[in-house]
Amino acid sequence: SRTNFITHDALQEAVIKFIKASLAMFYSSEKNKNPRVKFSKEKNRAISMSKPIPAMELERETINAQKRALVIEILKSILLLKSDNLNEKAKTFILFTHVQLKRNLNVENKGIIQLLALFGDVEKIVEKFEKELRNQKIDPEEAPIFGSKSGPGVTVTFDGRTSKTPQMKNSQSQKAQVAK
Repeated sequence: SRTNFITHDALQEAVIKFIKASLAMFYSSEKNKNPRVKFSKEKNRAISMSKPIPAMELERETINAQKRALVIEILKSILLLKSDNLNEKAKTFILFTHVQLKRNLNVENKGIIQLLALFGDVEKIVEKFEKELRNQKIDPEEAPIFGSKSGPGVTVTFDGRTSKTPQMKNSQSQKAQVAK
């Protein structure tokens, strides 16, 4: 099967960390987006919606938008490998990202919605997730994806399943990083 390699714990842990880092980068990029810049579909480039914006800033916004789109495409590719355990963890992180974007930035990102649609009816999934957050009294601001105050290893329950955020195990690479 094509998902056998993802069943190995070490690789699955690395992929989960990649997903978390990608979503954190995505959120940060979305948060720092210049609201005066929109993208023209016809011209496929950034345009200023009000006062002129320096060309460097327009270029930076274009590059950041491309990075956000690439994150969505890479995550979609990972999800389409259909590794159940990995996808459940990814789903939780994607839902946390969606809730934080909605609450903090008043944004419903189309790319995040597209990823959630891979799991079924987006409205139902988000509604159920938000209900679980309220029932468990979990504040999305303390979500494990963006540096939880609770620290690594926070347990989040969704859809009757428990997903523990991965912790780094002592490894040679970790020791090598500390030595640098």
